[in-house]
Amino acid sequence: MTTNAGITSTNRPNVQFGNCGASMPSAYTVSVSTNGTITANFGNDSLKVEPTFATPPVGGNVVYTFSVTNPIGGCVATQTIAILYPPITTSITTAITNTVLCEGSTTNLSAIGAFNYNWFYQNGAGGPLQPIATTSSITVTPPAIGTNTYVVTGNSPCPSSTPDTKTITVNVIPMANLIITPLPDVTKCLKSTIYI
Repeated sequence: MTTNAGITSTNRPNVQFGNCGASMPSAYTVSVSTNGTITANFGNDSLKVEPTFATPPVGGNVVYTFSVTNPIGGCVATQTIAILYPPITTSITTAITNTVLCEGSTTNLSAIGAFNYNWFYQNGAGGPLQPIATTSSITVTPPAIGTNTYVVTGNSPCPSSTPDTKTITVNVIPMANLIITPLPDVTKCLKSTIYI
């Protein structure tokens, strides 16, 4: 039994049987568990199955159980197939390790709630978005003094899904610019005052 999850046409089967061993597959009795409905049967060689629910469960993973009854002897074979139904509407939540950093330091940015992620760095207020990563968690070294803006977009693999976008800002504090210039005479006696 195989699945054709990548097929998008509504006229094609999404479950196909193999190794049935019968000259007439249509003689078999085929059924699916109560969380699915057989909407098209192509001579029991392949089926089109749709879920009975309108909203995917949390996690999106659904297990269907298929039963095939042999017309000779009435023996029943069953097999389970797990199908992932991602949510149509995506809602992501972001987190950041540190919102205020010293110049040159790093921080971790993360997002949850989507299946695919795209991270961007915004170069200046209202500036263009520069792609930087496609993972759920990234470590960054903000390049600019002051406010640095990162944007993450999360979406589902379903074509009709609605993406979600969140913005994270990181404030970078400059390092002290301290210059020490010794006097020309650097030889000092003990307890003498050194002027800087």
